Amino acid sequence: MPNQVGDPNSGAAHTITSWFNTAAFVPNASVAPGNAARGSVIGPGFWRQDLSLFKNLSITERVKTQLRMEAFNVFNHTNLNTVDMRFGQPTFGQVTSARDPRILQLAVKVLF
Repeated sequence: MPNQVGDPNSGAAHTITSWFNTAAFVPNASVAPGNAARGSVIGPGFWRQDLSLFKNLSITERVKTQLRMEAFNVFNHTNLNTVDMRFGQPTFGQVTSARDPRILQLAVKVLF
């Protein structure tokens, strides 16, 4: 575990290749655990809007149908996953993946 010598969130670029100030961490010179606090880096936020539209139709008195359209992340906002916090690795401080983009699904449901 490294030593924390500054605020990793202060002056951070918040880009995919440099999410926080990696210079705020230095290698630990002793065999004791470093002083880097858990949760000291603020990661990317999460914003997603889902939408569902449906229409109920009667085919007969006993049989009904429901048409559904569902959209997940309807505005296709990029939601980044966790930042790589493995000190000493080449990807330290980088965002290495993103969550799902917009997903649309259509369905027909028959009730009897």
